[in-house]
Amino acid sequence: MACNHSTLGPKSIRFLRRAPPLTRTFFAPPANILFIVGSSLVMDHRQGDRSKSKCRENVPSKLSNLFGSRSSGEKPSQGVETLSTVIKRLTIASKYERKAAEERRRGMNDLARWAENSGNAAIEDVLSRTKEVTEIYTDRKLFSADKYCSSVDHIKYIVDFDRQIEEKHRECFHLKNQERSLKVKIEKMESGGGFFRNIVGGGKKGGDLFMLRRDLVEIQNQYVECSEEYRKLRSEREVCKMFKLRELLKGMHDADQDFAVESQVIFECLREICEQVPAVSTQDVNRMNYQAKPITKELVDQLKANLSASNAPPTRSHRRRSEPSRRPNPGTPPPPYTPTAPPEVPSQITVSDSYLLRATVVFANDAESSTPSRPPRIHSSPVRSGRMYPPLPPNPYQRTNVVVS
Repeated sequence: MACNHSTLGPKSIRFLRRAPPLTRTFFAPPANILFIVGSSLVMDHRQGDRSKSKCRENVPSKLSNLFGSRSSGEKPSQGVETLSTVIKRLTIASKYERKAAEERRRGMNDLARWAENSGNAAIEDVLSRTKEVTEIYTDRKLFSADKYCSSVDHIKYIVDFDRQIEEKHRECFHLKNQERSLKVKIEKMESGGGFFRNIVGGGKKGGDLFMLRRDLVEIQNQYVECSEEYRKLRSEREVCKMFKLRELLKGMHDADQDFAVESQVIFECLREICEQVPAVSTQDVNRMNYQAKPITKELVDQLKANLSASNAPPTRSHRRRSEPSRRPNPGTPPPPYTPTAPPEVPSQITVSDSYLLRATVVFANDAESSTPSRPPRIHSSPVRSGRMYPPLPPNPYQRTNVVVS
């Protein structure tokens, strides 16, 4: 049998020349052919391993499809973490609102304390009433913050429910893995040799196989029950999520809306109280007396009554508030501050739709008979009169009428 030496290398030719005739007839194939065959076998082996790994990787995806895939691509625990972050941030916001209300109360208390020693009856009265209204505002703000924070607790129920579902999901996945491992053992015991039977079954194929099949049936029953519970929990979670989310939003919006209505009433009252501070331009302050103290007191009392009445659940109603009444002459000081104000017709106190007092108070026409609205203090300091400003020197720019005879 002849061979073609043109396809062989120099080393192969030397080997054939030295070898006996039998060896020359039956020689091994060239090295390049062996390399090609070996590489093809290695590639086939690697492709087989890759196909097996792909099959193994496809098992969790099929299980996820069985339990319901998540379109968002997030992990199951990320939803719980997101809701926990929401609870934390909303709680911090409510905490800061409480702190802001407390700081506002302290600041107004300090301002009222300063007004007591200012020597100005109007400023002292207005700031003392403003302090009372600020106390009411702070209490309402704290109550609204507590109500807002209590509504945030509904998110905790959703978080707890999601955690139960995730635990049930992990339990189903664990049971599925046990079922798959038991099936593999049973198949090997049924089709394997004696060596495997001696290792796995301990030499008792029938008894061990029966035990494995019994365990497999128990695991399958547990898996069916667990999967049914998981599906029920998922359906209940959607109902619970919608209900709790509805209660959450209603609680948050009701707290904000109630506080907004109460705040508007409070701020309108504060605006009316601030209007009692005179805007003096050309009047002589030495002859002016502050007599608006009854008005500020009535405003605060009416505000307390309106807020207490608005808290009653049966008679609660939100009506559209009307515009506050405007004074006819905004450029001139109001009647309580001018000693020469014309007499007014007495009228009854009425309350408009804005829950604020719109009243006209009758004062005496005679400035000499009017008494200071601020009672004198009993202490060692000199007693101040009811004047709005402390005694001032005469006005040098005041014109005097000179009569020429």
